[in-house]
Amino acid sequence: MMMVFVCLFLQRLLAAAQLQKVSGNTLFATQHYLAAIDAYKLALASTPAYLGREMAILHSNLAACHLKLSAPTLALSHATEAIARRPGWSKPMLRRCRAREMLATWKELEAAVAEYEVLLQSGGPPLESPLSEDEKKECKRSLDRCRKMLEEARAKEVGEAMKGLRSLGDGLLRPFGISTSDFGMAPDGKGGYSLQFKKGGGDDGGGG
Repeated sequence: MMMVFVCLFLQRLLAAAQLQKVSGNTLFATQHYLAAIDAYKLALASTPAYLGREMAILHSNLAACHLKLSAPTLALSHATEAIARRPGWSKPMLRRCRAREMLATWKELEAAVAEYEVLLQSGGPPLESPLSEDEKKECKRSLDRCRKMLEEARAKEVGEAMKGLRSLGDGLLRPFGISTSDFGMAPDGKGGYSLQFKKGGGDDGGGG
C-alpha cells in the first residue's frame, strides 16, 4: 500500500513539473523571461533529484533566461549545474561560455576560451550532443572574440593592480632612490606577466 502511495505521489510530482516546464517554455518563447524563471523553478522543485537529465534541462533553460536578462552570474551558475548533471551536453556549455564572456574578467574569459576550444576540438572527448555547423561557426567567432577580450582584460587587470600598488610601493622604494615607475610588466611567454626593472631607472642613472 505504501509503495502504491509513493508511486502516485511521484507521478503527481512529475506531472506538475512537466506542466510548469511547458509553461516556462511558452513564457520564454514570448519573451516573458522573469515569469519563465518562476515556472522553471517550480518545475525544479517538483522534479525528483534522481532525474538528473530532466534537472539538467531545467537548469539549462534557467541559464538561457538569465542570459536574456543580462544576468551572467546566475546564468553561469545554472549552466554549471546543468553540465554537472549531464556532462558533455553542448547546449549548457555554450550558455556557460556566453555567461563568462558577459562577465568579461580575466578568469572567466580564460575559462570561456578553454571551453570553446573543448567544444571545437575534433580529437577531444565526444560531446553528448555535437554542435551543428551553424553552432560551430558561431563558436569559432566567439572564440576569436574571447581571445581578443582576454588579452585586453589581462592588460587592464595588470594595469589596475599596478596602480593600486604604486602608492604603497613608492613609499617603500623612496629610501632607495627609486620608484614604481622604474618597473614594468612584461609578458612571460606563458600567458602571464613578470615584473622587470627598467634600465636606467632610479636617481643614480646618468653620467658624471
